Parts: sequence; C-alpha cells; structure tokens
Amino acid sequence: MRAKLIVADSSRNSDLLWATRFYAPDPFVFAEIDGARFMAANALEIERAKKESRECEVLLWDDLVPKPPVSLSALAIALLRKLEASSCIVAPDFPAGIYQKLKDEGIEVELAQGVLFPARAVKRPDELEDIEHAQRACEAGFEKVLAMLAEAKIEGDRVMLGGETLTSEMLRRAFELECVARDCTCDATIIASGDQAADPHCLGFGPIAPNSLIVCDMFPRSKRRWYWSDMTRTVVKGKADMQARWLYGVVHEAQERALEMVRPGLDAEGIDAWIRAFFESKGYTTGAKDGVMQGFIHGTGHGVGLDIHEWPRVSKLKDQILEPGNVITIEPGLYYLGIGGVRIEDTVLVTEDGAKNLAHPPKTYLEIP
Repeated sequence: MRAKLIVADSSRNSDLLWATRFYAPDPFVFAEIDGARFMAANALEIERAKKESRECEVLLWDDLVPKPPVSLSALAIALLRKLEASSCIVAPDFPAGIYQKLKDEGIEVELAQGVLFPARAVKRPDELEDIEHAQRACEAGFEKVLAMLAEAKIEGDRVMLGGETLTSEMLRRAFELECVARDCTCDATIIASGDQAADPHCLGFGPIAPNSLIVCDMFPRSKRRWYWSDMTRTVVKGKADMQARWLYGVVHEAQERALEMVRPGLDAEGIDAWIRAFFESKGYTTGAKDGVMQGFIHGTGHGVGLDIHEWPRVSKLKDQILEPGNVITIEPGLYYLGIGGVRIEDTVLVTEDGAKNLAHPPKTYLEIP
C-alpha cells in the first residue's frame, strides 16, 4: 500500500496543518493511507495533539522507536512499517535527507505531481469563516490607513500628520496594529507611493508622496485557524493627475468585469487572458521599458487559504478549472515609472452560480483630499 507522507512542522507546512489542524512549531511525522490519518507526536505534544488534531490517530514517538536517539527519518520509517506501506508519495519540498533514508530502507518514494491534497482548494464552512475573519480585520486596518491619510495635510512636497512627515512605515504600523488587535498577524504589508508603487512587491518606505498613487496591498492572517485574506486598494493623497486617473479607471474597469466572469466550470486562465487583451486594447502594453519591466507584470490572481498564494491560480497556467468553494483573488494591476502603479484586489468565493465578493470597501474613490 502507498501512503501520503509529511515530515515537517505545521507552523510552516500548510499541507500538514490542513491535514491535522494541529499547529506546532517543531516537526512531526504524518501519514495518510486509505483515507485514514496518523501522526507521531513526542511526549511534550501528544496530549495537545489528541485534543486538537483533526481525524487523526495520534501515536507516541517512543512507541514507534523505543530506543534513543529518535530521528525523524527513523520515525517516518517506523510509521510506514506499522501501516504496512511499502511506498509513499511526498511533496516536492520533502526533506532530501529523509527521502534518501527511506530509499535506503527499500521504501519506494514518489514525488507528487501538483498538489498533495487537491481537496484543499475547496473550502469548508469553518475555513471560510476564518478567511472572513481575516478579511474583516483587513478592512478595519485599512479604515485606519484612510483615516490617517484624511487627517494628514499636504505641505509642499510632504504629507504631514501631527507635526511629522507621514511615511509608509507609519501607515503600515497602524494597519498591522489594528489587525493584531483583532487576533490576526501580518507579514510584509505593502504601502508604497510614487515610483515605489510601480514595483508591485515593494513594501514602501520613507515619506508618502503627495498627489501620487499609493498602493495598499494588505493580507492579514487569522490566528484562529491560520487562514489568510488578501485585499489591495489604490488611493492618492491630494489630487491625481490625468495619467493616474486614466490608469486607475482602466484597472478598475478590468477588475469589475473580471469579477463578473468568475463562475464554476471556467478555466481561470481565460480571465487572465481577457484582462491582458483588455489592457492592450486600451494602449497599456507590457514589457521592458528603459530596462525595467512595466505594464501588467503579474498574474490576475491566486487561491487563498492556509497559504497566501495557493491553488487554483488565475494566471497564464491552463486547466485551473474553478469550482464551488474555491477562494481566489482577482487583482489586475498596471505599473509604469513616472506614473506609479494601480492594483485593485478582492478575495472572492466561487459559488454554485457565480461568485461572492468577500471584500466590502468601495473602489470608486481614488483621491483623499
């Protein structure tokens, strides 16, 4: 028989966290065979694992490998032997050293093609609840950012708040504190203005540029069950010039029309292809300009769950067929040096007959006086 095998810590391995619902900072061994799930925990964690794990038979390390030292490879081999599994399938990021030990013991090891647990792409009600919890925290944090921008005043080439120059770092800190107060964590929140906004994953640093596009890409993670949400809004403190207005209008129209396309049975690659063609038809081309990639230089979206980026993808990849229960983002963007960047992103749930937008903040505004 063949087992699915994971040797990792579930704080960093989302497959393991999904399969067990047991969050642990130290590695342990998990196997699934014929639909039954087993995990090997040490004496420190076994009682907590019995209480918190999901549909898993929890085994004590010492019962599998009674003589020290107890290595993870020895535990994996012992668990597979106990389950009478002569082969196993593992994810491509499986530890190379343990992979070799399994092979040395005559256990056939196969690398999974694609994802190890395809069922992760269809979210259960409790998973959706956690994603929405993260989304509400995201919206509360963004309201704080908007309030600070509204209170701030433009003085020359600076945006001032409370006698200080308003910076990306100040806005990011305020956003993340609001999320922490709502039992969420944040990692690498993007608040980028001016030409920094033309670099999609630039976190943003230093003074907020007045009368310039500000990309706010915010993705808190709930600490209840460790699910993410993802939302991006683009605003201007002051007055947007005509180029920025046009850019915003085109991205906003593309995102609204793409949201209308989301439905079960659709290959998500079609959404991405439509947006690329739409941008080109409006004169917004993509490619290297002055040695820098500009235009629509990322995919349209991605799945959201225990990973901030997971399956299904909404990109040039084909055969990403949407089905009810998928949670994806739709986030077209355009980026040009000298203008800045615009990205608008919502997290949406694919339903039986279309999609439900989980994000509430409006997208019709651009300027904050």
